[in-house]
Amino acid sequence: YSINLKDNNDFYNMDIGNDYSTPGETPIIENEILVTTKDVGGETEVQIKVKGVYDDVAIKQVIAITELQESAAIVGESNANNKIFQIELIQTETGAYENSYTTNAKDGMYKTTVFAEDIDGNISVPKLCYVEIGSNKTRKAVFIAGYAENTELKKAIYNEIENTIAVLKHQDYNEDNIYLLISGEANIDLKENNIQEPCLENLDYMLTSTVLDNAKDVLIYMIGRGGEKIFQLNKKIHCIGQDIEETESNPEEYEYLTSIKLKEYIDHIESKIEGTVVLIYDACKSGSFIPDLTSTPYSSKRRILITSTNNVESANFVSNGIFHFSRVFWNGISSGQKIYDAFVSASLRVQNLAYNTGYIQVPCIETNGDGQCNDESESISIAQNYIGNGGAPASTEKTVILSVSPIQTIESSSSILTACVRSPNGIEIVWAVIIPQDTDSMPDNIVDACEMNFSTVSLTYNENSRQYSVSYNDLDEGGTYKILFYAMDKKGYISEPAYTNIVKPDKYEKEITPWQIKYASCSADVIIIL
Repeated sequence: YSINLKDNNDFYNMDIGNDYSTPGETPIIENEILVTTKDVGGETEVQIKVKGVYDDVAIKQVIAITELQESAAIVGESNANNKIFQIELIQTETGAYENSYTTNAKDGMYKTTVFAEDIDGNISVPKLCYVEIGSNKTRKAVFIAGYAENTELKKAIYNEIENTIAVLKHQDYNEDNIYLLISGEANIDLKENNIQEPCLENLDYMLTSTVLDNAKDVLIYMIGRGGEKIFQLNKKIHCIGQDIEETESNPEEYEYLTSIKLKEYIDHIESKIEGTVVLIYDACKSGSFIPDLTSTPYSSKRRILITSTNNVESANFVSNGIFHFSRVFWNGISSGQKIYDAFVSASLRVQNLAYNTGYIQVPCIETNGDGQCNDESESISIAQNYIGNGGAPASTEKTVILSVSPIQTIESSSSILTACVRSPNGIEIVWAVIIPQDTDSMPDNIVDACEMNFSTVSLTYNENSRQYSVSYNDLDEGGTYKILFYAMDKKGYISEPAYTNIVKPDKYEKEITPWQIKYASCSADVIIIL
């Protein structure tokens, strides 16, 4: 058999064996390769991990091949000066392999190819990854939690900041390199010296000095109350009205960050670091920042810009902020998704909500410097990288809503809502969002960041039926109510939504016969579809 590792740049190619083909399926490497490095006594320890290695017979070996410079040594290896270094990865669990080596290779990015061979001699399609050796610079992150007047929205922002800090720690960010602008009342668990009040003076110092010290990549995450090309940092005295507009008569009564000023900061950061700037911005009209923030045409670097809306839409925070764009995006990053894949997952989830509510929200991504959102080139851009080391949790099983109460026709104002939920991490909360009929415009009482004030209700677990349930008693008006069910596990991951309808004919209508749906019983260990 043979394997050709030659790429378009003629990096290397090598043959193994006598070029004899064997019958049977070739092994499969489903997941991307995870490579981490750390300094060990002036040398670099490289650890390579791969999951999702499968075959229809049995795996014989998983090999990683790296090209090093002629002078580089692999500590403890007899083939220290070979240009091609090969290491066998050791199985740690079903489908998972890893191993490490230590080298004195010079600073740089090195290509590594991993392939699997089964006992019949079949070889998988090689997986390519990169090993960065020798760089002592690190990832930095700045979180900016904007002002929120509404208590529930404020709580949602603070909870999301805590959730995102946990995600970055999971993705190998050091707590020392995470910086936060947030109100002191938030009580966030982070190093005290890394937390400042959200004001322009602190923001300026953080983005022009603190974050640049020994930085390689810089992540900026903003969440809060936004307007067209502006983001509110704080409230000096009071804010006028519910919407932020540049034309307000008393701009000195609050501080806000403009898209032009943020561009100046990002340009400065980009000129000082060797890596990439990533911006995640979740607020109303956040997409209005993109035309000003996009890379200049002559720049050799590309930045990743992600916003939760386009330039005119609302950023919807549903269920007291439990469900919104940021939460789904960061869940994707935590589970090992690449930036683009996490963006797509979050976009589909909020657009799915929009489909059921009529409240349109289209998130945007821009990476190629043309100032245009969501074009085809984004999927093959630098957004195919990870935030952090790309590590996934030990369990990849998702929280799933297996079934919900079937469509009902009622005469009273009450209905029993039920859900059967499964999660490997334990259930934190199950809730339902009740969307009235003919919901086609935003309600009048939207608060700071366009929170959608649909009724929500939490479901409680019933030991006897082994499902979550609640009696909802506010179905007063006639019509069809859409019910969206969600579940969040104890690690903060949110399930895909499940749906049902409740039909309440008014006195002028005949009873509507609901269409039939599949319904799963939770009363037994085996789920039975009726």
